[in-house]
Amino acid sequence: MFVCHSILTYCYYSINDLANANKHRKLAIEYDTDSETNFAEIEFYKLCAEFARENNYIDNQIDCLYKAIERYEILLRNLNGSSLDEAIQAYTHFCDKKNYEKKLSTYKYAALSSLFIASIGLLIYINKKENKLTKLWLFTNK
Repeated sequence: MFVCHSILTYCYYSINDLANANKHRKLAIEYDTDSETNFAEIEFYKLCAEFARENNYIDNQIDCLYKAIERYEILLRNLNGSSLDEAIQAYTHFCDKKNYEKKLSTYKYAALSSLFIASIGLLIYINKKENKLTKLWLFTNK
């Protein structure tokens, strides 16, 4: 409900229907009860602050900016209790590990393919030698 009302708020502000925009803004704030912060909430409060500034509602603008800052702080705390720099390093480490595992699996498949091709070649070689020995044995026993 929060996301729906925040989108409606944005749409009504875009077409300059301030009465409906304020109605949906209030409803969005009422439905903002989720403890998980997401980017929709941050964008909503930034939008509210922008339109409050345009309409000279300074107190409303300050409230919206404080809520946006609060959501950013919650988002940073939820990054495993790490600082942003640590979170970026962890994400980079995760991507490096994923790339390493991808390369490793590629090398495994290449090695297995090489072994498979070598065993097929060995079987063909043994089969040809057997055929030559069989022909030689048949030729000598005539």
